Amino acid sequence: MTITPSTRHTADFTYTMLGRDVTLVVNFEYAGSDPEPPVEPTVFYVKVGTDKDVYSYNSQVYITVMVKDNPGEAFVHDAVISVTIEYPLGDMVASYDGLTDSGGTVTFSYRVMNKSLEGNYEVKAEATKGNITKTGSGAFTVKRK
Repeated sequence: MTITPSTRHTADFTYTMLGRDVTLVVNFEYAGSDPEPPVEPTVFYVKVGTDKDVYSYNSQVYITVMVKDNPGEAFVHDAVISVTIEYPLGDMVASYDGLTDSGGTVTFSYRVMNKSLEGNYEVKAEATKGNITKTGSGAFTVKRK
């Protein structure tokens, strides 16, 4: 049965109870409206950040990617995130994938090893939601103590 707004409907249900068939007739009027489908962002931006700017060897870098839509500044949840970290010489050192949470964020962790190069590391993030893909970037520095 298709239920349309502001119309009367009758539904007949037949079931067996204690060995006897019972028919239940329900009359109702549907006065509401169908729920609106969720609005997908048409434009959004990607912000990439780390918990500190400078790290030493054997330290942990926490990289957070935040995705918000531009018009209403609402958080974009369930966006597919791909992150790469590049050495100072441009080679990729690590990559991560994840989904943003209800707050529009996802956090990844990267460990700076003893043999890591000193210098500026670039973090590149790509966010995809529906048919929209946007990028963002950030950076951090590795120095010896």
